[in-house]
Amino acid sequence: MEFSRRIVDVKTSATLKAKLKALELQAQGVRVINLSAGEPSFDTPEKIKQACQKALDENFTRYGPVNGILKLREAIQQKLKRISGVEVSPEAIVVACGAKQAIFSALFILLNEGDEVLLPVPYWVTYPAQIKLAGGRPVFMPTDESTGFKITPKHLKKAVTDKTRMLILNSPANPTGSCYTGEELTALGKICSDKNIWVLSDEIYDEITFDGFQHVSFLKACPFHQERTILINGASKAYAMTGWRMGYAAGPLEFVEKLKILQGQEITSIPTFIQHACVTAFNDCDEEVKKMRA
Repeated sequence: MEFSRRIVDVKTSATLKAKLKALELQAQGVRVINLSAGEPSFDTPEKIKQACQKALDENFTRYGPVNGILKLREAIQQKLKRISGVEVSPEAIVVACGAKQAIFSALFILLNEGDEVLLPVPYWVTYPAQIKLAGGRPVFMPTDESTGFKITPKHLKKAVTDKTRMLILNSPANPTGSCYTGEELTALGKICSDKNIWVLSDEIYDEITFDGFQHVSFLKACPFHQERTILINGASKAYAMTGWRMGYAAGPLEFVEKLKILQGQEITSIPTFIQHACVTAFNDCDEEVKKMRA
């Protein structure tokens, strides 16, 4: 049986494979410390579940706007301003089926065959597979403990070629937990700006930081690079909503228009009752997040 070259070259998600193995062992009575999927050990806060039930009772069960209901995009706008100090208009935000789908869509829109994507190592295992599916080529940038598992401007300058299209930054990072400071992000952003390199900033763990460290968004540190930055985030981690599958991308309006076209042909939108629940998450659950973090 013949299949597309793209799918033949893609391996099973290592994260999900490890999680499945852990679940199998647990079912056999084995005590397992499961460090596979990035999943909070808390249940989704009650007020979010209640908001979802209310939305169902009010029959929010029909197709929604491709880019997400306005109330949710406004809630995301306010959350980004409150938590990250980032100013993004609701028109620059698209709600997706998890941050994972938002990342894949961004890669699909921005990469052509053979484009290089710079990827700091260690990395979340899905990045290389998605880069390849979108036609790009991952270029791995090894890091070590001496830099806190973070790339430096020297690393970045050495890795850039005339085929470099994008840099993926994940801060706070999965799996290392390393976090970039504002000064570090600005230094990297200046190089990307000089070389016209897109930055995909995966900030899904933005509210899970410790020891007094305050997350700094790439957009906050590099406002001069806003026209070539895609910010990725979602509800999964901070709000213990991994199974709800809600993420979002924020970026330049021209990019957003392409993302809406792609998503309209792909998923239409995520369920509207979930979107209404996420409005409650972003608007009314800061205290719940603080409790879980503590």
